[in-house]
Amino acid sequence: MGVFEPAPGPPTATGEGPNPQPLEPEPEPAPTGPVLVPASPLSLSQGRRAELSRSLGTKLMGYLLSSTTASNRGLRTSDFFVTKYTPVPAVLVEMGYVTHPVEGLNLRNPVYLDRIAYGIARGVLEYLEHDYPVQ
Repeated sequence: MGVFEPAPGPPTATGEGPNPQPLEPEPEPAPTGPVLVPASPLSLSQGRRAELSRSLGTKLMGYLLSSTTASNRGLRTSDFFVTKYTPVPAVLVEMGYVTHPVEGLNLRNPVYLDRIAYGIARGVLEYLEHDYPVQ
């Protein structure tokens, strides 16, 4: 994955130049074989979803703090769209500030990023093994 800053200048009509833009989106190929339909999301009340989200967040926080040198800024509740309008438990993880002199260096360190990934993975597995509701 990469993050690209657009070059100055308007996009060209040919899809070439400083800001290449596709003329039309590529059509998706037709599916071959059987189409799998995902199961319907869990039917959870808002309160139950919030409770499960807090449980997931608590587990993630514990594993992230034990696997990294991150500061504990606490577990907070907020009305972010990505966590509020989902039918399943959800959390948003912030692991530091890229502009902070120490955290920024940590976030550029592959070993530190592996520790973050490990902490998230362990927290999710712990949550799924013990708290995730089974239909």
